[in-house]
Amino acid sequence: MKLKDSQEALFHHYILDADRYKREIKYCIGMIAALAVFVAWVMAVYADPPRGMTGAIPTICYVIIIAQAIYYFAYTCYIGRKVVDVDKDLAEGLNGPKPEKR
Repeated sequence: MKLKDSQEALFHHYILDADRYKREIKYCIGMIAALAVFVAWVMAVYADPPRGMTGAIPTICYVIIIAQAIYYFAYTCYIGRKVVDVDKDLAEGLNGPKPEKR
């Protein structure tokens, strides 16, 4: 029997699963630590800003945007996918029907 066939199993999978809760706590702590590092870095840059320009935009803007993009894809997408166990949800068919291949 699959998870989606039982409401009790779904509730346990999404709400009561202790392993999932532990992963979510670690994820939150990691996110707070990453935010603290990012804020400290921005404050250090703000104290002594670089003067370089690329076009009419300060170079530091590009660096911050690239750092945020790397953080988003690495931490939020990849590690977040592991935390909520998306692979198990896909295997169980909990994310709706799979699209048909043409």
